[in-house]
Amino acid sequence: VARAFSGSKSLKLGGGDAVDKLVYVAPAPAQFFEAELYLQDWATTTSRLKLEPGISELVFSAQKISAVHGDGAGGTAVTVLPGTYSPTQWHKIGIAMDYAARRWSVVVDGGALGRLQDLRFKNDATDNLLGIRFEGDQYADDVKTSSPPSMVKDWTRY
Repeated sequence: VARAFSGSKSLKLGGGDAVDKLVYVAPAPAQFFEAELYLQDWATTTSRLKLEPGISELVFSAQKISAVHGDGAGGTAVTVLPGTYSPTQWHKIGIAMDYAARRWSVVVDGGALGRLQDLRFKNDATDNLLGIRFEGDQYADDVKTSSPPSMVKDWTRY
């Protein structure tokens, strides 16, 4: 049985696997960037989605999703998103980043379950997104990235 949110295939990660989706966005003032994807079947052990370099990461474990964010100088804090998440269902993860403000937001399933806004980057020197890294057991599908002017939808929805 193929597991896919749409189409017939998805990316399956297991054990110590890691996959990078390389993205390069040239620095620009007041730049926004979005990533959108669907995740399912993450393990009870930790799976991660990292925004590199030095922006942040999401951690998936049991029935919770946590955001690892920072203080701008390399320090980190962890905030658990409100809600309970079934690892066996597909969840839409939306991430928006504002490089001018050095802030990012995450919304799960359109905000119906969880949303965190105005989180600080781990490193304020970060001025672009170089990649998205998936680590650990999980399925990923329909991974999309976009940046302005034409592709970013509405920043306020995050």
